[in-house]
Amino acid sequence: MGTHIRDLDPTFLIRNDEHLKESLSINKWKAKIQKYNAWNVERTTLKWLKTKKDLPNPKHVIQIKDDNNHEWLMLEGFIKWEEEVSPKYEKYEIPVRELWYWVKSYIMHKKNLDTIFKWGKNQNFWGRWMPQSYEFYEIFLGEYPNSASFEDLRNNYNIWNNEPWEENVSLPTPVIVTDNVYLNEIIYDCSYDDAVRIKLTCKWLVNKLNIKQKYVDGRWFNGEKQLVCLSTNIFEKQFPSAFLIKKFFLDEFLKNENYGIFWTVIGEKRTIGGRYTNKNYPGHLVLNGVYKINRDYNLEGNFAIKFEK
Repeated sequence: MGTHIRDLDPTFLIRNDEHLKESLSINKWKAKIQKYNAWNVERTTLKWLKTKKDLPNPKHVIQIKDDNNHEWLMLEGFIKWEEEVSPKYEKYEIPVRELWYWVKSYIMHKKNLDTIFKWGKNQNFWGRWMPQSYEFYEIFLGEYPNSASFEDLRNNYNIWNNEPWEENVSLPTPVIVTDNVYLNEIIYDCSYDDAVRIKLTCKWLVNKLNIKQKYVDGRWFNGEKQLVCLSTNIFEKQFPSAFLIKKFFLDEFLKNENYGIFWTVIGEKRTIGGRYTNKNYPGHLVLNGVYKINRDYNLEGNFAIKFEK
C-alpha cells in the first residue's frame, strides 16, 4: 500500500460526540475538578505562581469515578484550567493565569515496575523525550489495528521501547506506550474545520485485552460487550481531553498477566497573553510527577515542583 493515497475514510462515520456522552457520564468529577479557582485567592501573580498547596492532586486526575460510581484510569490526557477575565478585554489582551497537566502511561513487566518508578522520581520529563504515542492517518480507522495495511504502515515497529527521543538518556526497562492516535483532516460534509484526533488503545493492549472497536467510533468493548476504553471527546474541545480505561478491567489484566503500569505527569503554572519583556516576566512553575498501581492495586505516587524564571 502506498502512503498518502487514502484521502477519504469510508469507515469514519462519526459526526459528533453524542455516543460518548451516552456511554459515559463524568459530570460530577468534572464539576469537582473544575472548581480550581486559586487565582481568586492569591491576588498576587508571583505568589500564585510559586504556591504548591493549591495544585490539584494528580491522583484525582489519573483516577476518576463516573456518575455511576465506577472507577476509570486516565491512560493519556491533557487538562487545562484558565483564569476568567473581564469581557471588556480581548482574549489574552492582558496576562491570564493558566495551569495545565499532561498525563502519559506506560506498561512494563511487573518485575521492573519498582525500578522504573524509583528512576522516574529523579527525572525531568519535560521535552517529550519519553517514548510517544504512534500517530497514523494513512489507513482507515476500521483497519486498526489488526490488518495487513496497518502492519505495513508500522513497518515492523518494535512495540517494546526503551529508547527515548533524547540522546544520552536511557530507560531502565523497556515499556509500551498505552495509546495510539488516529488522525483525520477530511470530513465529508465540511461540517468541521479542525483535524480530528481519536485516541485509541495501542495494538498490543487491544490484542492482550481481547477488546474490539465494535462500532468503529473510538469505543472499545470486551467479550461481554461491556465498554472498557474510550476517549472523553473527539470533536468537542471540552474539558477534559483524555483516554480512559475501566480500572477493574485493567487491574485484572495486570494481575493475571504479571504486568505493571507507570504514569508520568508534567504540568505548568504560567501566565499567557499581555506584553511581557525579559525584565518583567514573572516566571513559571513546572511540575514533574510519577505514579503507579501498587501491589494492593491502589494508585501511588508523588510530584515535585520547581519555579523557573
